[in-house]
Amino acid sequence: MNRVGGVISTVNKFLESKGKTITKFLVIIFAALICSVLVITLADDSTAAPPISFTDNGIIYTVTSEDAFDTFDGTVKVGINGGTVGPVTIPSEVTNNLDLKTYSVTSIDDAAFSNCSGLTSIDIHNSVTSIGHSSFYSCSVLKSVILTDGVLSIGGYAFANCSSLTSFTIPNSVTSVDRGVFATCNNLASVTIPEGVTSIDDYAFFDCSGISYIIIPASVTFIGENAFQGFEFYLNNGTDKIVTNDAESLAGHTYSGSGWQDLVQDVTHTVSFKSGEDSIQSYQLIIGSKIVLPDETITKESTDQYDYTFVKWEGYEEGMEVTGDVTFTAVFNEIAKPQDTTTSDNNTMLYVGIAIVIIVIISLIAIVMIRSKNKS
Repeated sequence: MNRVGGVISTVNKFLESKGKTITKFLVIIFAALICSVLVITLADDSTAAPPISFTDNGIIYTVTSEDAFDTFDGTVKVGINGGTVGPVTIPSEVTNNLDLKTYSVTSIDDAAFSNCSGLTSIDIHNSVTSIGHSSFYSCSVLKSVILTDGVLSIGGYAFANCSSLTSFTIPNSVTSVDRGVFATCNNLASVTIPEGVTSIDDYAFFDCSGISYIIIPASVTFIGENAFQGFEFYLNNGTDKIVTNDAESLAGHTYSGSGWQDLVQDVTHTVSFKSGEDSIQSYQLIIGSKIVLPDETITKESTDQYDYTFVKWEGYEEGMEVTGDVTFTAVFNEIAKPQDTTTSDNNTMLYVGIAIVIIVIISLIAIVMIRSKNKS
């Protein structure tokens, strides 16, 4: 027992004398491991490849995702394209000719076409869901913008100061008109805001002095500060002014007239369809509503000489919206009927028969006369 106790005592003394050294050793090892991890991490960051960009049909795209989809190799956004001129179409998909990968185009970057003074039109296909902040800011000759219902958001000041833009249809999929989107678009004459938009943010239509009418949907619950700065709204009596950020007062009405001086509630016009003097259908629609064609099949009664097939409604174009009373007239194609040859053939036979009878009678008379002469 004394020997065991002596051994234990010796071990304890050793640990007491060497304990600090062992602790320092372990601390050094732990610190070395941490430094190694940091070095490896920094090395990875320093060698990380920048985002891949490539050009397709003159437009720069930047890869945003390399994840594999069922159809596409990843997603891209439209990058910065300073100096772009002429008409531009943003397709649903593009191919990088360097690696032959196909990408879905899902967004347009902030300021992508900002200050492109030669850009005349933009057609954005339905894969794009977002348009970035100031993406088309100050494109001074931009006249036409075509968006699909795939677009969910249009960033602030996206089309601000586009002085040649005269009309704009906001897609049905958009729920808010962001800050300054159309600010100082002073030639913008009409804007279609779809039912479903709930907010019109600050400065959205600031100083849009060219607008002659606009429908603010009943779904709007918020109108921001100076959203319609530069315009005044009055009730029909022309004296009671409405505060321009009062969503409760403005929503659900159509505003028209010079400088939006008049508030016209439930502005409706008559849409009529006629075939000759007959009325086919007639109904009332609010200004800006799309015209719907009659469901019934349009026909015209045949005559002895002609049949008729319906061709079109004169004056109607696909997607037309109501701007006033309008009447559309049915247009028919005239098809000549084939002649009835049976009657003609019967008449011919009758005439031939009569001619034969006449010839026979004349012949008989001649024979009688000849015989009478011979007897005498």
